[in-house]
Amino acid sequence: MIKHILFFVLFFMNLTTHAAVQTDTHTYIVSREENRVLSIDRRTGKEKIFQVGESPRSMVIHGRFGFVVNAKSNSISVINLKKQEVVNTLVVDELPFSIVTHGGVGYILGGGPNINVFVLSTNYEVQSGGVGEIRLQNSRDYTKYYPKSMIVHGKLAYVTASLSDLIFIIDNETNTQTNISVGSYVRSMRIHGDFAYVSTEQGLVILDLRTHTVANTIPMDPNIRFDIFIHGDHLFVAADNLNVIDLKTNTLTDSIPIGPYVNSVVIHGNFAYVASQNLNQLRIIDLRTKSTQVLSVHSPESTVIHGNYGYVVSKYSPYVNVLDLSTNQLIMGIENPNQLDIDFSDTHVYLGVHKSVPLFFN
Repeated sequence: MIKHILFFVLFFMNLTTHAAVQTDTHTYIVSREENRVLSIDRRTGKEKIFQVGESPRSMVIHGRFGFVVNAKSNSISVINLKKQEVVNTLVVDELPFSIVTHGGVGYILGGGPNINVFVLSTNYEVQSGGVGEIRLQNSRDYTKYYPKSMIVHGKLAYVTASLSDLIFIIDNETNTQTNISVGSYVRSMRIHGDFAYVSTEQGLVILDLRTHTVANTIPMDPNIRFDIFIHGDHLFVAADNLNVIDLKTNTLTDSIPIGPYVNSVVIHGNFAYVASQNLNQLRIIDLRTKSTQVLSVHSPESTVIHGNYGYVVSKYSPYVNVLDLSTNQLIMGIENPNQLDIDFSDTHVYLGVHKSVPLFFN
């Protein structure tokens, strides 16, 4: 029988963290309220703090540089990861919230109607003349569409916008645009192979990226929140039922009743882990027998899988619950009073600034 041994030392500072990213050697933790990024060298434990712009929301690593999105100061802080210093600040449109990098280009999404574009040159300076812009266009009206998410696939970028039923398609080589309506407001989008799977208010729309036409629509109740997850050759749509879609044929192959109020779903092995914040439940569905096990967890939002364990993150709970995936039983809680973001190295779980817990060992 495997014995799990946990040794931990908790160090906690009262900071609100929003994002954490990793390289092979460092963990970078973004603190929104303190306007800074904490760098932790996992080999030595050495720490360094970078002061960035106001209200940093996220950080993306591209090559030797890290890009920190500062929402309230409308800027991007550029960190040279080798030198471990801030080397540039890019001024962008209002309220930036995320950045997508692809090839030698960075795309910044924000609260305005434009997508800011900059070239990732060797010194990471912007193009002459400043940050370029892409404005989402359509021929139906003069509505300003505010970009919400973006996925670059080959030479094309697929953009969703707030309160829009359109998927905007930008050709990165010619800077031309087209769009396609998916029938109702877009919630989220995933791309797998030659297809985009678009969560809308009316259901799941499957878009053929070769022809930019709707290949199939699987209706769902517009009042039901649902989440999607791709695992192997299947797409799982969790709502009142766990709907299983064969990605080879894009058809619905199974529907397993799981109950209401879904926040998220993650698949690991033969099990689906469905978080339901409103019901204070983590539902574990055996995909072979279609049976459901219900664990009582306070306000769970999502489950993060790492190794042989699942970490159940809750919005209103002062703990991250640890789930043993070999038994599907909760085995302990890690104190997390400020609901800090969770991240991993090979040896530690990181919960915000200065708080780390060594992982379990068999």
